[in-house]
Amino acid sequence: MDNESRDEYIKRIYQAHRETLRKYIQHNTTGNHDDVEDVLSEVFKRAWHYLPDCPDESIANEVGWLYKIAQRECQRFNQRVTIERTMTDSMVSDEEEVSPLEERIVDRDRQPEEEVVQRELMDLLYRRIDELPTEIRQVVVLHYIEEKPYEEIAKFIGKSSSTAKRRAQKGLEHLRVRLVHEQ
Repeated sequence: MDNESRDEYIKRIYQAHRETLRKYIQHNTTGNHDDVEDVLSEVFKRAWHYLPDCPDESIANEVGWLYKIAQRECQRFNQRVTIERTMTDSMVSDEEEVSPLEERIVDRDRQPEEEVVQRELMDLLYRRIDELPTEIRQVVVLHYIEEKPYEEIAKFIGKSSSTAKRRAQKGLEHLRVRLVHEQ
């Protein structure tokens, strides 16, 4: 594929999938707008770079292909952030952006000590979500955090909507069990 064709293809898939990928990246990184945009940019740079080397069948499911690239870029980003935090020994700011899930759970009218407890619970929940197997975690994030319907998730993961629903339910049950045992 020549560069002009690659450019056109990348523009098309960027327009079609940027919002879904942006939400995925937001959940799987710091959530900071600039960081999310940086990672999103890297995803499409890598997609452009990998495109000429990809056999046609590997991008038959372009959403899955982009998701895999986004997953790797989020991991790279998070590794860099972890290294930077370790080196500078800095604390996480209380001014972080709030996820949609946290918006629904955290009560902003609570006393400061109650808010601290809620934030600790949210941190625990996110840690437990991160511990889920990848194929279950991605469905849990897409359905329960990003509020995507199972049909859309099925296209995203390249499986049936019943598989997406089973994975979401399995992830939710796993989280319930883990969180109940930690109380």
